[in-house]
Amino acid sequence: MGKRRIVPGKRREGAARVILALSLAGLALACSKKDQAKCDEALATARQALKAGQVDLMGQWRDRAYKYCADAAATQGLDKEIVDTQAAEAAKKQAEAAEKQKLTQLGQTFASWVGQNRTAPDKASAAPQCPEVEKGQKEEERFCTATRKAGAYDFTARYWQAEPAAARFTLKPGAVMECSHFGPTSELRSFNIPAASGGATAKRTVCQFSGGALSGMQLVLTNAINADVHIFSTEYLARDPAMKPYTGG
Repeated sequence: MGKRRIVPGKRREGAARVILALSLAGLALACSKKDQAKCDEALATARQALKAGQVDLMGQWRDRAYKYCADAAATQGLDKEIVDTQAAEAAKKQAEAAEKQKLTQLGQTFASWVGQNRTAPDKASAAPQCPEVEKGQKEEERFCTATRKAGAYDFTARYWQAEPAAARFTLKPGAVMECSHFGPTSELRSFNIPAASGGATAKRTVCQFSGGALSGMQLVLTNAINADVHIFSTEYLARDPAMKPYTGG
């Protein structure tokens, strides 16, 4: 039996294939090589981006973490943080939207009540309360109040009996509200006042209704949860001396 002859050209071709195969294997090994330092960097940067709300950047560093982290628990932990954070953010946005809708409905209900009783606040309640007339004054020279229950809220009207158009309508919403919750308004001014607790100041805003049944009336609210919201007429300002400094006028 004769020896198999090896053709020089084929020998070189086979060697080249082996070298190429080894090179590709080495490249694949290098690409899949784990690196703890790069893993830690990727995890930390992904978490920073997640906290900052940078979704695209967070995704890039998450992918990098999967590339370099050998411990599957580390990347799985990151994924759990991402899912939990995004779920919490979605729930927060949903709650904020629900609160905004609630306050808008409350503001519109209150504004509608004011519009219905603007010219006759004495009809806002079945039993208005009027204090005794001070000595030397006429019987109707006094402020009266009329209160109506609206669910969990009290709607109150305070008016000068001899001039019912001089009226102020009050609501305590138990939340921070904005002028826009009550209808079309434009801001007249805003200023800071000392907080009731004696700590930081609170912002007070005065707006004027620009249309609808409350056109020409003013609205004042304070950026504090327990503050009252007042809607009042220009006639009321003339009758109640304390109202002008309250509104920064």
